[in-house]
Amino acid sequence: MALIQLQVYSESLDFQVPLSVIYPYENNKIESIKTMILLHGYSGGHQDFIRYTKIEKMALEKNIAIVMPGINNSFYTDMKNGPNYFKYLTKDIPKIISSIFNLKTNKENLMIAGVSMGGYGALKAAFTYPDNYFAVLSLSSIVYIENAFDQLKSLNQQQALRAAFNTKEEIEDKDKLNKLANSANNIKIYMTCGFDDFLFEDNKKFSNFLKEQKIDHEFIANEGNHNWDYWDYNLRYLMDKIF
Repeated sequence: MALIQLQVYSESLDFQVPLSVIYPYENNKIESIKTMILLHGYSGGHQDFIRYTKIEKMALEKNIAIVMPGINNSFYTDMKNGPNYFKYLTKDIPKIISSIFNLKTNKENLMIAGVSMGGYGALKAAFTYPDNYFAVLSLSSIVYIENAFDQLKSLNQQQALRAAFNTKEEIEDKDKLNKLANSANNIKIYMTCGFDDFLFEDNKKFSNFLKEQKIDHEFIANEGNHNWDYWDYNLRYLMDKIF
């Protein structure tokens, strides 16, 4: 198992950004390695999953490479008042990891996942480019981005939201999951959220919306809150369902 910390240049951002990669090279099954892009939440970073979950053990057991970018508090968006982080996520990262590690990044071999703000980014990427991923995992995600303006109330959070979107009223359809979801065909969608999570009702509502639209998905509602104990357990649970 290799844990590799990179500083890479992004064409979409026009500056260098950190990238952590877990690469399970020692199992002699390089050709069969699949890749998961794993996205941190608000105020997080590219080392969060290494520090707070058993992701290295999961990667080795499942024979998957884990790619963890640092995307700041961008809401995984081409920001109204900032860099093009969504283009970096969806365009640059697959090229970078394919070039450096020779990982396959076609639909059959690439999945995307995230927690909280990162779950929003994962769903948005999968719904925008469903031909790029075979599965998406959403854990305790922001699913109605317009509601974030009311849910995230600190000064820093409000400044980050305004940098990404300007105002609630100016959020474009390309950033609203309910406007993108109908394109999400031929992709496995897994969502999970704890009963005590402040985002639970939104996730339940969004799952019902997907059902109404006849979009196949699985929503797991279970005990837990918006924290790393919950995400560690449920990331393992979802990976066991897929692999």
